[in-house]
Amino acid sequence: MAGSAKTGLDMTPMINASLIILVSMMIISAQLTQTSLKVKLPRASTKERGEEQTIMVTYTLNHRIAIGDNEVKLEGFYEALERAIKCSPGFIIVINADRSLPYGEVEELIDITRQAGAARLAIATEEKRDD
Repeated sequence: MAGSAKTGLDMTPMINASLIILVSMMIISAQLTQTSLKVKLPRASTKERGEEQTIMVTYTLNHRIAIGDNEVKLEGFYEALERAIKCSPGFIIVINADRSLPYGEVEELIDITRQAGAARLAIATEEKRDD
């Protein structure tokens, strides 16, 4: 049986391709949750919740607001967020507000978010470091 052919299916190439796709999806999904507006988040020692479907609201120090990657004017924020909530019921609204903003301005944004119909709301923070 020195010249017999090997029969069967070689799974190695399929496993390699699957792993490459998996790693690519993990890298891409991490980039999708970040918005184009940059803010310095407040620090907190709470743990992150599990992966949930979210609508990201970003509020910068120079008073720019975005819902996801779509920048909106403050005057049109309520209507835009209301549309986003109607399109994605049950999503949690995550507010990324710059930590240097006065608390009153962030509180106003939270009030508008609640009035627009947000049932679930979270404030994004950075992990507090023991420096």
